[in-house]
Amino acid sequence: MMRRLRGSMIAGLSLLSVAETASAERAWILWSQGVRDKTPMTWFAVRAYPSSNECRDALNDAAAGLQKSGYDLVDTVDSITAIKDDNNFTGLTCLPDAVDLRSDRGR
Repeated sequence: MMRRLRGSMIAGLSLLSVAETASAERAWILWSQGVRDKTPMTWFAVRAYPSSNECRDALNDAAAGLQKSGYDLVDTVDSITAIKDDNNFTGLTCLPDAVDLRSDRGR
């Protein structure tokens, strides 16, 4: 079941890249979700950034930190999934501030 959840999260993060049609004036949000010690974590906003590039840099920095902690990285065009095992993985993505992954409209 965890492999299916992980696979659907990777696919979902890839599909979210379609939402990245915002102009340069928008803020960009680094979002995260995953599973920690078998406990699912819903999407939460990590931090806002003034540009897509700055958000992506922060995403890469967070992923590098996870990799140093023993996580394997799966990088797609606009997201990264860090996988330690079936009980511990994290998805990271950057989206414009108009997209709220905590609401039904953001999904």
